[in-house]
Amino acid sequence: MDFFQIIRSLENLLYEAMTWLIFYPRTLWRCVVKPDGIMAYTVEELRDTTDDRFSDLLSPPLYLMLSLLIAHALEKTLGVGMEEAGEMLGETGRMIVGSEQNLLLFRSFVFALFPLVTSVGLIRRKGIALDRNSLKGPFYQQCYFGGTYGLVASTASAMSRHALEPMQLAGIALALLATLWYLWVQTRWIQRELGVGGAQAAGLSLWFFLLASTSGAVLGLLILRS
Repeated sequence: MDFFQIIRSLENLLYEAMTWLIFYPRTLWRCVVKPDGIMAYTVEELRDTTDDRFSDLLSPPLYLMLSLLIAHALEKTLGVGMEEAGEMLGETGRMIVGSEQNLLLFRSFVFALFPLVTSVGLIRRKGIALDRNSLKGPFYQQCYFGGTYGLVASTASAMSRHALEPMQLAGIALALLATLWYLWVQTRWIQRELGVGGAQAAGLSLWFFLLASTSGAVLGLLILRS
């Protein structure tokens, strides 16, 4: 790669990064205020075969990772982190906790379990074959909701570990609010996709949430203790 190609790559990277300042807040707002609209938007964009897909919002996987990056930055701003747990962890756990990049990737993987578990559960209940094509649509939709939940839940977790008691209580309240919002969105999504009643959709939403949470906790414990 010559010098001018490097400059052009940096130019594209800078432009892309600066657009995040506009499109991340817009994507977050749409996810919170118009979750039904974001579902339809994702389906419509995935049908587009051109390079203009998700041109007016962030793509779902990128949105999820940026949400966790922002949550990590807020955690640092609040002065709390995972470093204090280092002595309690195994070698792999200390390596993850001690590296900003590794910790971010680990969190991204754990929170991506929520879209994955819910998407697979939906496909199974639809009775269609599970493959890359059938999984992509539901997974992308769920990345929008998982990213929003990951941002608020991670921030709430950091607040709950703050030294000030009012901040801790606010963190607990925020975590409860985020979970209720997430379950509400999932219930509406399942109703729409499966055509079932509200009670059944709420039960499935709670089941997928618990399954993803448990899977993430077990996986995290195995990795961090290894």
